[in-house]
Amino acid sequence: MAQRPTKQLNVSELDFNQIKNNLKEFLRSQSTLQDYNFEGSALSTLIDVMAYVTHYNAVNANIGINETFLETAQFRGSVVGHARQLAYTPKSATGAVANVSVQVNNPNNNNLTLDKGHKFRTVIDNVTYTFVTTQSYNTTNAFFADVEIKQGTSKTTEYIFDVDSSEKFIIPDLNVDTSTLEVKVYDSVGSSTFTTFSPVKNINQVTSESPVYYLFESFDGRYEVAFGDGVLGAALVNGNYIELTYLVTDGPEANGATRFVSADNIEGNDNTTVTTISNSAGGAAKESIRSIKYNAPLSFLAQNRAVTPDDYRAVIQENFNNANSIVVWGGEDNDPPQYGKAFVSIIPKVGDILSTQERDQIINDILRPKSVVSV
Repeated sequence: MAQRPTKQLNVSELDFNQIKNNLKEFLRSQSTLQDYNFEGSALSTLIDVMAYVTHYNAVNANIGINETFLETAQFRGSVVGHARQLAYTPKSATGAVANVSVQVNNPNNNNLTLDKGHKFRTVIDNVTYTFVTTQSYNTTNAFFADVEIKQGTSKTTEYIFDVDSSEKFIIPDLNVDTSTLEVKVYDSVGSSTFTTFSPVKNINQVTSESPVYYLFESFDGRYEVAFGDGVLGAALVNGNYIELTYLVTDGPEANGATRFVSADNIEGNDNTTVTTISNSAGGAAKESIRSIKYNAPLSFLAQNRAVTPDDYRAVIQENFNNANSIVVWGGEDNDPPQYGKAFVSIIPKVGDILSTQERDQIINDILRPKSVVSV
């Protein structure tokens, strides 16, 4: 009858060689193998295999446990999944923005329209980038004074809704700029009647009839569009035709462009002079894993409102891409105090200071709808 081992196996080691040594010590503690030469025997190979399997399983278990927590997760899919539980959607890539004026020379008509999606081109380091208008502009003197253009290529993805299908509405392009996403739902294929759906900003304002969509990043880095269920947002019906239109951007690669030319004609006029008002800036890559880990908990704590300094910082980080560092303080900390005011200092990623358009965007579009009445 074999004797019970006198030495217990140490299971706290993760190093391969230490696991192997522990196995040898364990076997030597048994009377039948006390004098066995483990270094020069075939059994040494078997011990190597056992140590390898033990080490492999230990590493996998360690990685698996790490991925179950936001703070220790390493894979983007895991980090995004934890952020989704906190109602946080990572920022997508963002196209650079520039402002130009356009003079139409020798026009056939002074009353002109610069259509949305009109293309402009620029060259940076021998690479050509396409910019497009994000809205339409009208003029009565053949001169467009201040036109905003954004870098990217327009694409469209289409789906047909089936209530019995588990199909997800995925945007297939990884470098989509979700701020340019337009979601239209038609009654059916071939129908000219459609409803434009808007992204959810405040869940408390969503009703069973609200035409809204929810945006998530999926585990593979692509963005997914989801619709309401008839309680939190209007529900779709069988046969609805879904059209997703968006820009695919090169992010920060198109920052710093100084000269642009029109790539399309304007109502048949192709003789144009484009003058740059502000160089392209604000282009950014998709939010990093490190940034998601930092911003997701802060966004959850802010609860879509700006009250404390941390709330202001979280709201700006979530909605504004050209911020490298943000400091926020209340006016009561100033000398002399300025009660009822919040002060924000931002070091931009691109440029030395924020542009007037960026400051207006932060104040009017990001902070003002979320701040309390007294601020």
